[in-house]
Amino acid sequence: MEKLKNRPCGNCGANAIEQVNLKGTWFNEPWKDFPKVFITHDINHLQCRECGEFAGTRSIAKAFDEAVRHSIKDQVSHFITAIKQRTKLPFTEIAERIPMGYQHLSDLKNKRSFPSYHYWALLYSIYRDPDLLDRLDPRSEDAPVSNFG
Repeated sequence: MEKLKNRPCGNCGANAIEQVNLKGTWFNEPWKDFPKVFITHDINHLQCRECGEFAGTRSIAKAFDEAVRHSIKDQVSHFITAIKQRTKLPFTEIAERIPMGYQHLSDLKNKRSFPSYHYWALLYSIYRDPDLLDRLDPRSEDAPVSNFG
């Protein structure tokens, strides 16, 4: 990593490459199907102070991907735990309302599975507004109804 810090930026040419820890920051570039990601794990990256371009090697990219995966798993686990605490609903009921299989919800909560952006966004929305689960209850008057059938 030290060798790369002494090279000029491949984007702007400035000799301003520095090592930065991204923990606690938003990575505002798309990553897989996630439009942006909040980093909760330590990950050192090389970045140009002048233009903000990232630099690195394959091993740095691999470590970055691993830190992002762990960050997303941590977030989803936290969302599910908070939803359970706030709503006092059993996991089976939460899974039914989302809709998601109970085993998949359990795997996400225990970080054994990686969520799609769809489920991350849905769980985040419910985390922010637990009343959404009431509106997703198929027995609720507010539940979405299909007129296509």
